[in-house]
Amino acid sequence: MEENKESKETKETKEVKESKLTPEQKAAAVVVSLGADKASKIYKHLSESDIERLTIEVAKLGHISPDEMELVLDEFYKTCLTQKVVTDGGMEYARAVLEKAFGKAQHNRCWISCQNL
Repeated sequence: MEENKESKETKETKEVKESKLTPEQKAAAVVVSLGADKASKIYKHLSESDIERLTIEVAKLGHISPDEMELVLDEFYKTCLTQKVVTDGGMEYARAVLEKAFGKAQHNRCWISCQNL
């Protein structure tokens, strides 16, 4: 019987906890966690419509428990680590983005111009 209790505890600690907030609410929580000064620097790089949507979510957010905020920030951090793989630019990355955005045919025309850089 001790083994069952032990294996149950192990299963519970291995479960990955995720925030139940929507992606929009998570974005708002990250902005709130940064504080007004740092958040304002991010806003400078957003479109007017993104600023409006994000500000509405921040205003609607209300109180987030420390546990919930930790989950959101942990998820954000892990996402940043995952994205770090593609933070290096270069010709290969530029080519891949063009192809993904415009398809192979149009990508080829643009790519020829870029190679002259």
